[in-house]
Amino acid sequence: MQIENLKNNVLDGEQNYRVTLYWNRANPLTGTRGKYGAVRVRQFTRSGDVTSKNLGLFLQDSWSTARDRLTLNIGVRAEQEKIPSYATEGVTGHYAVNWGFGDKLAPRLGFSYDVRGDGRTKAYGSYGRFYDIMKMELPRGSFGGEKWIDASFDLNNPDYLSLNCQGITNSIAQRPTCNGATFVQNVDFRHPANAADLNLIDPKLKPMQQEEFTVGLQHELTPTSAVGVRLSRKHLVRTIEDTGVLVTLPDGSQEEQFFIANPGEGVAQHILGSDLPSMPRAKRDYTGLDIEFIRRFAHRLSLHASYVYSQLKGNYSGLANSDEAVGTGNARTSPNVNRAFDGLFNLFNAQGKPVVGKLATDRPHQFKASVVYSFPFSTNVGVHQYVGSGTPFQTEFSVANIPFFANGRGDIGRSPWLKQTDLNLTHDIRFGAYALQLGVNVLNLFDTKTALNIHDVYRSENLRFPDPSDATGKKNFGVGSHQEAQAFFNGFDPKALCARQKCFVDPLYGKANAFQSPREVRLSARLIF
Repeated sequence: MQIENLKNNVLDGEQNYRVTLYWNRANPLTGTRGKYGAVRVRQFTRSGDVTSKNLGLFLQDSWSTARDRLTLNIGVRAEQEKIPSYATEGVTGHYAVNWGFGDKLAPRLGFSYDVRGDGRTKAYGSYGRFYDIMKMELPRGSFGGEKWIDASFDLNNPDYLSLNCQGITNSIAQRPTCNGATFVQNVDFRHPANAADLNLIDPKLKPMQQEEFTVGLQHELTPTSAVGVRLSRKHLVRTIEDTGVLVTLPDGSQEEQFFIANPGEGVAQHILGSDLPSMPRAKRDYTGLDIEFIRRFAHRLSLHASYVYSQLKGNYSGLANSDEAVGTGNARTSPNVNRAFDGLFNLFNAQGKPVVGKLATDRPHQFKASVVYSFPFSTNVGVHQYVGSGTPFQTEFSVANIPFFANGRGDIGRSPWLKQTDLNLTHDIRFGAYALQLGVNVLNLFDTKTALNIHDVYRSENLRFPDPSDATGKKNFGVGSHQEAQAFFNGFDPKALCARQKCFVDPLYGKANAFQSPREVRLSARLIF
């Protein structure tokens, strides 16, 4: 039995209005501007005090034959999970989602077989079904913990320091003001998905699930050395994400409504209408072949070397979204609320075809080797070598604030091969029962400066689709509207459309913007007793 009591008490946010000025540019959200540009104003806050109680039950048994050549490990796990609501009024209840034991049944099966009966050759394998425990990121943002009303204005006064914006509240009905700026619209980016008057949680929501299958063979060459081969397959069955649409309200303001759903299932199949493509299911499949050689420490020497050939394909990076690693190469860690399924556009290219391919952390070839040698005069030397193929990058545009890969995955190519050598030296100075160990650890010994990330955003502002009935192209569909989606799925040339709209091409596009960490030397001293 396993009992978890998860608690989150949060109170933070912007203490005053955040004003974003688009000087001599259009508002990327609305596509509108005044004489001198545009302005957006918000005050983002986050608050709540919640507790989630989860109960897990599991049973496991091991069975072996009389001579212990075959061993089976069989088990099953069941779990109850309750996901709390941060909002306490106007919602569906204290818990926004409540899964019972039958919703999270996880069987486990493993075997090990002594092939020749001499204890030197082992065949093994396993199968498992795994469910995620939801982190508080989604409940905090989607169940009332976060407040974000974004107000848009056209700037008509060159003295932007005198804007003095007032009336930005947590109510979308409140019409704010800024001196010298004309109000355009409010957008509510945090409408609670568990609101009693508009419940956006799929009633058939299923927990995030993954299956894993592994088989392998290991053979002992000598009493101190062995070789092995292992094949692994990991398949994402489904995930949970916020899948959103911008809804225009009768007063002209907009509200970003997010369905909490399993992408491609239930309410998240046709989020913009049945005449448009359905939202694809989340795909993330890993296949890897691992070959290794192990020499256990003996006669002052140990060695471990491995080579992995793998493939990681799909349209979904996982709980940490490596597709959003534009600025620094670091993935966005917002579990279940990344940009992956925020809108229908995100899953298709400029020809209206689903985007499925090599994911951003795919490295087909990886070689690792670690060697340690101990000299008789109490000095140890260790060397670690890593060589891995580069990762893929793709051109990114945005529509309705939703990023998409216009030419599919990998059109920019891959980053260079990554190589790194690390060195570790230690020396013991003994005196009686004690020893003083002095050490030097050098990371990136040869100070290589390989590019790790390529800036793949062609244009940071939204592409806008002109109304076909307006030959001048000055009339635009509503952001994220059904008409805009129809125009998107008719197919288009994104760079040509960008040029017609006099867009600002990001000067960093296609250039490396994150590199290996430089050589780092660490000195250590420790007393051993």
